[in-house]
Amino acid sequence: MKSEFEFLHRRLLWAGIYSFFLLILLLFPQYSYAANAITVNDAHGVARVVDGNRPAALRDARQLAYRDALRKGVGELVFGVRETEEIIENDAIYSQIRDRIYSQADGIVRDFKSH
Repeated sequence: MKSEFEFLHRRLLWAGIYSFFLLILLLFPQYSYAANAITVNDAHGVARVVDGNRPAALRDARQLAYRDALRKGVGELVFGVRETEEIIENDAIYSQIRDRIYSQADGIVRDFKSH
């Protein structure tokens, strides 16, 4: 009997949480993706055809065009990390430097028309 009660309690709790967030999205539509829709009229993507595989090249080019559209529409987060290390060999000091650059564009592409 206790496990059935716990199951119903959990189910009602999740239903309440889901209803709360749905209500928030309905009351404040500015926080949803639909209200923040941005139109980008020109995005480009280019890919090489390898071994005559045109569908793969088209898929890759389309992915690059999606990324380009997101960069132009919502922007891109770019950050870098620099690692330095000093190495001492035979009374000489060497510096080893590594730079890593990361970029991220986030969003949803709903419609795409190629020409």
